[in-house]
Amino acid sequence: MSRILIAVSDSEQFDLIEEILVARMPDVQIDRVEDENRAKAKIGSRTYQLVIAHQHLARDSKTPIQENEARGLLLVQWLDAGGIRIPAILLAFQSDKEVIAATNRLPNCESVFIGLDRWE
Repeated sequence: MSRILIAVSDSEQFDLIEEILVARMPDVQIDRVEDENRAKAKIGSRTYQLVIAHQHLARDSKTPIQENEARGLLLVQWLDAGGIRIPAILLAFQSDKEVIAATNRLPNCESVFIGLDRWE
């Protein structure tokens, strides 16, 4: 059975991602976190086959999202820097060229653009 970690703060976006995954992999187990610190804690305590992170995450549960920080990107970079070879998908904005370029340098990460009609 596959276990996937989804790090997104928006409930509607999480629901859509979950619906897409369950339709394609009915026996998948999905964990959700809403900030970078919780994502790191989950990754340290469980085995995941995939991590999906939104470009804009809060650092922790007490800190509001700072869009200029791109904490989702920092999370997938942390995976790579730590030698954690979990495939990752970063939900990013196509207009953010710096984030896309940084994602393209990561061997285990792909970008999916948010805001397109059929990004799912």
